[in-house]
Amino acid sequence: MKISIDLSLYPLSEDYKTRVKAFRAAIESYQPAIEIKRNAISTQIFGEYDTVMDIIQRETKALFLDGNKYSLIAKIINSDLRK
Repeated sequence: MKISIDLSLYPLSEDYKTRVKAFRAAIESYQPAIEIKRNAISTQIFGEYDTVMDIIQRETKALFLDGNKYSLIAKIINSDLRK
């Protein structure tokens, strides 16, 4: 099953830009297994359900374990919105 996820990350720290860029880079390292589109307020991820969810779980856990506070908003759609 193909899914689409829209992620918005809000680090609750002064160096938020650095943390957002690092999270985006971590997610982007999984290409071409997933497709990524970015805009000013979110990152959109497209791909197979198991692949995308495994990546999100792995990278969110790593993010949350770094000792800082974050708000991560995820919208998960059970369809490929690229079409």
